[in-house]
Amino acid sequence: MRQLRLIITFYISFAFASWIITLACAIIAYTYGIETFPALFWFKIVTLALFFFFINSYKREEFYYFKNLGSSKLTLWSSALLFDLILFIVFLLITSKIR
Repeated sequence: MRQLRLIITFYISFAFASWIITLACAIIAYTYGIETFPALFWFKIVTLALFFFFINSYKREEFYYFKNLGSSKLTLWSSALLFDLILFIVFLLITSKIR
């Protein structure tokens, strides 16, 4: 339970920007159809990579907090990015069913 709270705390640091990008991709998929999925998928991957590099460089000291509580960088990043990517795919699937 503590590990989940740490992951959520970490994810919140970039969740808003990620959700905005996911919402924009869902709107594009709704407007132009599911045929845009490959382009939107790679756009999402690139933006997640940018988040990764930005947060690693500007929030370097915060990782000591998570490490002291027993959570590694790999655990934080893999969990947060996997959750965000699953959320993205679910939004696009819902968008494709609505259209």
